[in-house]
Amino acid sequence: MLKLIAVLVLGFISSQVLASSTKIGRANATVGTLANATEKLISDIGFTPAQVDWPNILIHQPDSYPDWDGPYLRDTTADPWGNSYRLKIIESELVGVYSYGVNGIDDRGGKDDVTSWSGYDENIYHQNQFRNKIIALSIFSTAIILLLSFFLRSARKNKH
Repeated sequence: MLKLIAVLVLGFISSQVLASSTKIGRANATVGTLANATEKLISDIGFTPAQVDWPNILIHQPDSYPDWDGPYLRDTTADPWGNSYRLKIIESELVGVYSYGVNGIDDRGGKDDVTSWSGYDENIYHQNQFRNKIIALSIFSTAIILLLSFFLRSARKNKH
């Protein structure tokens, strides 16, 4: 029974390591999608939408935007950490989209924020990538050893 608990705990830890990478990847893909849709919108209406209108304007046409030619997306969602994506004007008409990242703090596209203009800072998100791979390999190896041990004991008991 103790071995089963150990396997479950190790499985949970490894799933958390993998979930973090998955969230970063989802946020990175979504900021790109939102930025592309926003660029198409700007091309159609001729100017950058107000922050209060974004991102809903990508789905629904407000009365004040007659040149709107969307919808540009089917829906918008929160980032993987439950925060709204943000629109940032980088240069006159050039816009970027970003997520607050794992810390949930608006760093205006810096620190751990995931952005459409520079992705994410691998030094922040992957500073322990090698360590995480070693941990995952150790967890996997331990689980295999525990499972083999369990099956060997079961086989021995069945012989007697």
